[in-house]
Amino acid sequence: TINDMQNVETEEEIEPDINIPVEAYIPGEYIPATSLRLMFYKRMSLAQSHAELFEIFDELVDRFGAPPEVVLNLRELLAVKVGCRTIRARRLDTGPSAIRVSLAESTPLRPEQLVEFADETQGRLEIDRDMNLLYSLKPEESEEPLETTRQFVDRLVQMTGTDPHDE
Repeated sequence: TINDMQNVETEEEIEPDINIPVEAYIPGEYIPATSLRLMFYKRMSLAQSHAELFEIFDELVDRFGAPPEVVLNLRELLAVKVGCRTIRARRLDTGPSAIRVSLAESTPLRPEQLVEFADETQGRLEIDRDMNLLYSLKPEESEEPLETTRQFVDRLVQMTGTDPHDE
């Protein structure tokens, strides 16, 4: 490629695998036309920033009215995905007792930032030598897995110097 000839390094695209136990979809009762549902799924999933995601979501609400909870969940899940791209996470899994994040080697998060964050969490955040994060959840955090995950990822995004709601 031209970048190779010019010795320009490019970062590989990261498309994180996100697993959070929550129902998140656009129901047929909300948008009856399958083609429109698929178009909104595609546009929202390709959003590169929270601003872009929320702009598409606002268009959806303008056209179809107040969304059901599962659509709000979809927006939040995709916001987590946008944040995971920012921190270059390959995978995020939220379970009943912990959030696990596998970071790419190219993550902008520095080990010293993560160690400082781990200290702030009083041992609830563990980091292994491969930069995998394991964040133990409090019982009340387990009850709201999507909200807790969004807050956790937003905190990691903030460590990169990026406003998680302005990316």
